[in-house]
Amino acid sequence: MPNWTNEQLKAIEGRKGTLLVSAAAGSGKTTVLVERVIRRLTDEENRCPANELVIVTFTKAAAAQMKDKINLALREKQASTDSRWLRQQQLLLQSAKICTIDSFCGDLVRENFHQLGISADFRVLDERDSAQYEETALREVLDEQYSQGDEDFLLLSDNFSSGGSDFALGEAIKKLALQMSSMPFPSKSLDKLVSYYDSSVPMAESPLLVPVYQTVGDLLDFCIHATMQSIAVAQAHELSYQLLQNTLNGDLLLLSELKKYAVEKDWNALYEGVVNRSFSRFPSAGKKEIDPDIWERVKFIRKKVRDYADKLDDYVFVSEADFNEDRQMLEPVVRKLIECVKLYSENLLKRKMRDNAFTFNDVEHLALNLLVDENGTKTELAESLSEHYAEIMVDEYQDTNELQDMIFSTISKTEKNLFFVGDIKQSIYRFRQAMPEIFLRRRSALPDFDGESYPARLSLSANFRCRKPIARAVNYVFDQIMTEQSGDVVYEPLNPLAPYEEHEDNDVELILREQIETESEADFVAKYVKTLLNSRRKIGIGDKEHTVTPGDICILTRTKKRIPDYAAALEKLGIRSVGTIEGDLNGTAELKLVLSLLRVLDNPLSDIPLAAVMLSPMFGFTTDDLAKIRASSNRKEPLYRSVSSFAKAGNEACRAFSERLNALRRIEIGMGAEEFLRRLFDETDLEAIVCAMGEPQLRLANLRSLLTLANQFDAGTNCGLRAFLRFLDSSDCKGVNFNIAEDCDAVKIMNIHKSKGLEFGVCILCDLGSRSGGMDMDYWKVSKTLGIGLMRREPLSNRPMKTLQYLACSLESDRLDIAEEIRVQYVALTRAKEKLCLIGTVKNAEKTLQEASLACGGTQPIPTFWLQKSATTLGLFLPALMRHKDSLELRLLAGVGERGSVKAADFAMQVSVLRQTQTADLTEGTAAEQRNTCQTDEELKKQMLERMNYVYPYSVLSRVVAKRQASGFADVHFDERFFASSKPAFLQSGGLSAAQKGTLTHKFLQLCDFALPLEEQIAGFVQSGVMTETEAKELKKDEIQAFLHSDLCKRISASPHVVKEKKFAMLMPVTEIYPDLPEWLSEEKVVVQGMVDLAFEEDGKMVVVDYKTDHGVDEAELLKRHSQQLKIYARALSQCTDYEVKQA
Repeated sequence: MPNWTNEQLKAIEGRKGTLLVSAAAGSGKTTVLVERVIRRLTDEENRCPANELVIVTFTKAAAAQMKDKINLALREKQASTDSRWLRQQQLLLQSAKICTIDSFCGDLVRENFHQLGISADFRVLDERDSAQYEETALREVLDEQYSQGDEDFLLLSDNFSSGGSDFALGEAIKKLALQMSSMPFPSKSLDKLVSYYDSSVPMAESPLLVPVYQTVGDLLDFCIHATMQSIAVAQAHELSYQLLQNTLNGDLLLLSELKKYAVEKDWNALYEGVVNRSFSRFPSAGKKEIDPDIWERVKFIRKKVRDYADKLDDYVFVSEADFNEDRQMLEPVVRKLIECVKLYSENLLKRKMRDNAFTFNDVEHLALNLLVDENGTKTELAESLSEHYAEIMVDEYQDTNELQDMIFSTISKTEKNLFFVGDIKQSIYRFRQAMPEIFLRRRSALPDFDGESYPARLSLSANFRCRKPIARAVNYVFDQIMTEQSGDVVYEPLNPLAPYEEHEDNDVELILREQIETESEADFVAKYVKTLLNSRRKIGIGDKEHTVTPGDICILTRTKKRIPDYAAALEKLGIRSVGTIEGDLNGTAELKLVLSLLRVLDNPLSDIPLAAVMLSPMFGFTTDDLAKIRASSNRKEPLYRSVSSFAKAGNEACRAFSERLNALRRIEIGMGAEEFLRRLFDETDLEAIVCAMGEPQLRLANLRSLLTLANQFDAGTNCGLRAFLRFLDSSDCKGVNFNIAEDCDAVKIMNIHKSKGLEFGVCILCDLGSRSGGMDMDYWKVSKTLGIGLMRREPLSNRPMKTLQYLACSLESDRLDIAEEIRVQYVALTRAKEKLCLIGTVKNAEKTLQEASLACGGTQPIPTFWLQKSATTLGLFLPALMRHKDSLELRLLAGVGERGSVKAADFAMQVSVLRQTQTADLTEGTAAEQRNTCQTDEELKKQMLERMNYVYPYSVLSRVVAKRQASGFADVHFDERFFASSKPAFLQSGGLSAAQKGTLTHKFLQLCDFALPLEEQIAGFVQSGVMTETEAKELKKDEIQAFLHSDLCKRISASPHVVKEKKFAMLMPVTEIYPDLPEWLSEEKVVVQGMVDLAFEEDGKMVVVDYKTDHGVDEAELLKRHSQQLKIYARALSQCTDYEVKQA
């Protein structure tokens, strides 16, 4: 049983009311949630049946894992108590509502479809189909509006038109509809947005000014902060301060005055102050008497302050009269826009209702319609559900939206039985309409939990993942950048409790490198990884301590685009890696093979996929085979017809191939995509084949990802193999990750979003110097709280002009973006368990650090404006890290030196700055190079002759089959063409042949239980239809009985682990199979397949048994005949099970 902290116990045991648990990274929130459920279900005094709980998770995988953990705990408890109550809970658990919000709403709608006027068998639209519905509905609305010629609509169209296209208008309508779809009542939310353009509301009361005042205030705070730095620098030298104090104090007075207007929300005074601002000239008299370092530093800071102060013109650019004029002109345009959004939404829903097809968001709205009326009053169904459910538990609550939150609230007992778990610091899905402000709003309204009073909030701050230096580094950085102003939340520090032993290794590292042409950041990171692996660093706790391996390392990037670069750089150094390459079906051999096979099954006349399938290890044709097939037929006809002609002419391989394809095509009819893929994998032994290609965990993970895609397709609107292939070719499969296997020993490369919920021994956070976003050139902005911000068109030139309305929505969007970016980086840094390395590449380290030094003065949080203006992740981190005691090199390079502020830190950090090296003088040795150039003719001649006389060294391999059967290695081969092709009983003239009897013996030994009487088992097999009476009579009972009483059989019976009919596939050097080939071809591989009859564990090792029914052959001859086959079986079993084989 875990040693629970006091906070965890409170979260597990508090049941008398609503609790909101704020769980930090690595605090074990999922474990706590599972334990809470288990204790509720196993408490027989205060009984709570499993079907009276609603447990909502963020993903289906999380729901499945949670259900499995609960089920396992119930089984363990049941084994020790044999309780009828626990048996009931195990049964009820199968139908319990442990699911995603999508699944919960889908079930609710299907169970009550008659109340909604839809069918229970509605379809869930995939992304592509949904986009088609949206485009059709949008086009119909716009065409109708154009045909009516409404003046306000024409104004709206003109305002959005660009080059005669209304694309921007359509995008605005769809985007605003999407934004509002996460609200419980979108129509009402849209109506509220019009009020922001009400010209009767005084400017001073307009909510549009709130983000403008906030940003102007942040900008002025930053300028004041920097000016205070320059004053502090000047005060270090008395004469310098005397000469500069009037200028600097004048700057401070000007900036403070403007800040006062922003705080007081006096727009007119602020506008006049910005327009008429004036900075005095920087003094030049007495420069020679001032310390040059101080002079340059103060001059640099002041120039930057003036540059930033000039940005005020971007925020305060209209007078009150201009604002009112813009508002008056835009009000009918916005009103018409919102009307169009409503018409579009109504048209879209009508089409979906007609076709009985909905998106997940539609289903959530349908579910809410079942629970409340248009006024928000609960329905009878909602009341009955509230009465039924004992508790509603929500995981990842920080990622819910207003619509989902209202559903949770409605099915609760007036919000008295809710249990929320989440971490607002890890809310990183705003692009999916997540609204972390809901979590924040609830938490702010609740008191701390005292163990008795409800509702309440509770924090889990203990971190069981990270070493102390890493947790403290996370605290150090985010205490400075995650504030209520910049990140919507006051940072709560982690409390590191993971039981790591102290050591002297550097756990936190910062590398700032300058960009050089000869080495990319990916190449540098690959070398860093190689150095780390060569260091033999120890990681792990207790008996799990080990030397760092590639599988312990994760490279994190902000976007997926750079993943291939890092993979290629690691590959050059011989380091294995796996990365999440979304939707790349052609990225690996196994996926290419499956896709080719599916294309052939859909259309065998496609030559390229057919050739790929035939040449694959699945069917084992050679290039010579294909050449013969092609040469004997009309080359203009499809390859498949040539294969069919060869089959009819008696070619056994082509006949078997054609029959196999036709059989698979028949199997596909009527099957779902996932079901067919699973059947296909089984029929073709595909999983064994791809495992033989090497890296089995990775390749099997990719096949599982393909099954995930098939499951996603089956939930959509189409069916059939051709539709599935179209789905794979579409953009809908781009969100599925391939090339990732968490348990394989390779460096993981992934983007930060993918890493959420995972942990790694070593994390290398890269691309910190890259821009985090591109330029946004939209002429309109959408905000849930401020509606839509539009630009105006200049009457004569039709040029778009920025308005305060547009600025307000833009600033609000930027504020939310930077808050989320900070949270994304929190997720990144908290993935590391034992080592964290931050790597950023810049053009000029000195200039970068000088700029960052403006924000790192003092020990207060980093100025909000600096964070909001930062275009890179490095910009977020550098000012905070420059304050660290170990960052003297950074401060010196920035020109701050020892005067720079230092903020106390309780962890060590290794800091490295890598500057560009001077290039070598390329002019040296020019004459020698020219002489060498003149002497290259003979060398060139030699190379040309070698190429002209070149003979392809691998031509002998064209006659080598790509796949062999292990049983084919015996000196006496059997022909696979006649395997399992016995005549039916009515065609057999006598008893079974010797070969048939041998096959029958194998079959019996495969199925029988060695501990049961022989005759009893034979009778049972005949009765069940496994064997015929003729086969039972022909069975070699004496030989089987002798085996059952042998010492070998006794050893098998005593074994703790016995496997029968173990299939395998592995790669073997071609020279081991064909000894006459030259030794230098030993690197070439051939797939070998087979099946081990029986293997059993003995003394921690395995013994391989192969049944042979040869007659008239002595033991020595048998060993000679089958020894190679047994060696292969032993080798294969060792590779498949990690057991050593002691005997075969």
